Amino acid sequence: MSPLSVRFVVPLLLGAVWSGVQFAPRPEPVTQPLTPAQLQDAIARSVPLLQSSADTWFEKRSCSTCHHQGLGTVAMAVIHEQGFPIDTVRLHAQAVRTMRPLPNWHERFVLADVSVNQSIGQTYRAIGAASAGHPASDVMRAVAHLTAGQQHASGRWSSNSRRPPLEDSEVTATALGIRTLALVPLPDRDAEFARRIAAARAWLLSMQPTSTEERVMQLFGSAWGGADSVTLAPHARALLAEQRADGGWAQVATRASDAYATGQAVVALRQAAGLSLRDPRLARALRFLHETQHADGSWHVPTTRTMQFGLPYFESGYPHGKDQFISYAGGAWATMALALAARDVRSEILMGTPRVAITLEPDTVSDGLTPLQRAAMYGTLDDMRALLGTGASVHDTSAQRTTALMAAAHDVDKVRLLLDAGADVNVEARTGQTALQLAAQYSGASASARLLLDRGATQERAIRTTNGARVTAFTFALLRGDTLLAQAMLDRGANVNGPENASISPLMAATWHADAEAARWLLARGALVDDRPRDPARAAATPLMVASEDGLTDVVTVLLAHGANVQAADRGGLTALHHAAAAPDRGHTRILEALLAAGADRTAPSGREETPAALARRFGKVAAAEFLER
Repeated sequence: MSPLSVRFVVPLLLGAVWSGVQFAPRPEPVTQPLTPAQLQDAIARSVPLLQSSADTWFEKRSCSTCHHQGLGTVAMAVIHEQGFPIDTVRLHAQAVRTMRPLPNWHERFVLADVSVNQSIGQTYRAIGAASAGHPASDVMRAVAHLTAGQQHASGRWSSNSRRPPLEDSEVTATALGIRTLALVPLPDRDAEFARRIAAARAWLLSMQPTSTEERVMQLFGSAWGGADSVTLAPHARALLAEQRADGGWAQVATRASDAYATGQAVVALRQAAGLSLRDPRLARALRFLHETQHADGSWHVPTTRTMQFGLPYFESGYPHGKDQFISYAGGAWATMALALAARDVRSEILMGTPRVAITLEPDTVSDGLTPLQRAAMYGTLDDMRALLGTGASVHDTSAQRTTALMAAAHDVDKVRLLLDAGADVNVEARTGQTALQLAAQYSGASASARLLLDRGATQERAIRTTNGARVTAFTFALLRGDTLLAQAMLDRGANVNGPENASISPLMAATWHADAEAARWLLARGALVDDRPRDPARAAATPLMVASEDGLTDVVTVLLAHGANVQAADRGGLTALHHAAAAPDRGHTRILEALLAAGADRTAPSGREETPAALARRFGKVAAAEFLER
């Protein structure tokens, strides 16, 4: 167990500590606790289905997922920890395959371009593998390095995807970021990681959740970050207050109780907040999970229908058709909750440091980096000086034309050493990244970016990555909340609307990242509020349309205050009101109300002659449709 992990594992106070005035349960109807036989039967029916579906995923897809290999692996490890039988050979194989490196894999981490929505996908990947007993490997350390660099100046992490509930919220991204940095230490970076975790914990405790997922992840992330039971008590009470009469929880107020929300609420209230599962409220929730389990061992959780891109459907072996991916995740939470009910104890898998249980074969896959690049990323200045002294060249590149300067972008002293040794400040990787762009997008690397600018780095290059459109170093700086660096770039000639070769504007990028403050900052400096993507392959959506569909109330408010055109339509004839009407159901109509107050036309037809209300009905948003039809 690393010192960092020990430092941030919150001591768990058991249910007896919570009883009394501070956290006394209200009178509840008597609920007969589930018997050991009932728990055993429910878990025995669920586990084979979860494990076989996880295997099927890898048979049909090369990538790991948040629901099957992230959350699913955590669930299997916890179930095994609580004494229930699972196939540990399959569990360990899942963890190893999840973290298996591909040839030249490390270059993608240098270029900060590993996968879509890295702040949730990569962290869930590492957390799942660690839960199953995977040792801290080079890949896991690369995930920790990448995760540290993605933190916003506010302390949070952002989500690039809007697929509720699992992959939607910055609260989830922040909780998983904390857990990753606590589980995977890097040499000589304990103090830095401690500061990052403290900042993330402070942000989590200050924000107001809007869904069960956010309330649960606020509890987990704060506890993983070291918050004590007294600090967590009001947040736990707020989560308990949302329990339904049927004993369950729902993600949003307009939907029925479901296994995903109920299972995660039970696990969080026990493991993060310390409430005993013998509490009558949690006993009712466990009864709800037992009664809603299908005969085949599964739970059905409906998918939120949306116009947005989602994972292509394929048959993974878990029931419920096109709802099976989120149903699998619901089954993982539900089974975990039932397994924890058997002993009602603290889980080391969830709240402590999982024990290493897997022995890895020697790694024969080349990571693609030179020794100097690897030292620039993880080593010390002395390591780098020694390599330079024995002939290592600052000009050496790897397969993707990555350089040691790119690998060192997070550390200004390493950058200075390489520049003084003659490193070329403007080398481009094959995907277009330069050291300046990588420094601008790495949290806390402002000094590196400024030094690179002083040494002649060109700042108006735009790159295309897996995780976003073609944007510049200026946009990257702003997305990390580094407005001082962004202003310095403006002062050096950066375009507040982005250069012509950027496919989206900085304002659109800020909108995608749900960053209302960045949007306000840009608009105050002359950004065009209705600037549309310049890439003809993209729908001609304005920032207001994107914010409306993504459920970003704060961003919508900022854009409207700066005169965003509510009547504008994209190529499909959809206005911002159409986008809001068809968006995932988040249980409120605040964005619809704001758009109507700004003059949006509720009768405007789309290219398919659908009004916003009709579009809402097509995507199953009955409450939104009824609101618009009043």
